[in-house]
Amino acid sequence: MREKNEVIKYYSNISRIYERVRLGYTKGKIISNLQIDWFIKNLGNENSICLEIGCGTGRITRILAERTNLLVATDASSEMIKVNKSLMSSHKLKGRTGYVLSDASHLPFCDESFDNVIGGRLFWHIIDYVKALQEAFRVLKTERQLLFDFPCLWGPFSFYSKLRRIKHEVLTLFIDGKTIKQIFKRANNLNICSNTSLLLFFIPGKLLRNETIRKLIYSFEQFDHAFFKDWLYSYYLIKVTK
Repeated sequence: MREKNEVIKYYSNISRIYERVRLGYTKGKIISNLQIDWFIKNLGNENSICLEIGCGTGRITRILAERTNLLVATDASSEMIKVNKSLMSSHKLKGRTGYVLSDASHLPFCDESFDNVIGGRLFWHIIDYVKALQEAFRVLKTERQLLFDFPCLWGPFSFYSKLRRIKHEVLTLFIDGKTIKQIFKRANNLNICSNTSLLLFFIPGKLLRNETIRKLIYSFEQFDHAFFKDWLYSYYLIKVTK
């Protein structure tokens, strides 16, 4: 309970500056856009009813609202939702988005309610992430997709955190591929991709202003060989089909 409250408090406190702090620089934008592009690619039917868990200030919400028939956006922080609504106020599809203040581990929805469930930068801030993932899977319709990310236990982000003994500002968990497969052993299909390569993670941000270097980075991000994804990339991008 203490960890959950600390996470909510942390994100509530930075809600009004979140996008400037996390997305206001070149590397942050590239990492975010690579993740969003993957979400879009795997969304499926645009006439869907979609659930976004941990909507935050709307980094993904604004993209999903353009590509779904109805979007339900949830977050455990009322402050995050307030900012999200404010930034969505001039959005042309505003009427297709509804908001619910909700704990990811106790979703207030019936079984198999949604065509797609999305969780970006969320589950690794939840101490009981297994329960939260099971909840996301519960409200997903059969033969539809749950999309989320999770830091890799053996990747550059984890390695750097341990090497520098970094104390993260908020609960930050790491996972391995074996654990993911165990959680979703009853799923119809499980696909694990990668995001934020060793090259992208460590390259100085000022070099990313060079177009040639950016193209090289994007090319390297497409290299998703199974042998390397556990240690060459910082994050897993996970698609689960129920």
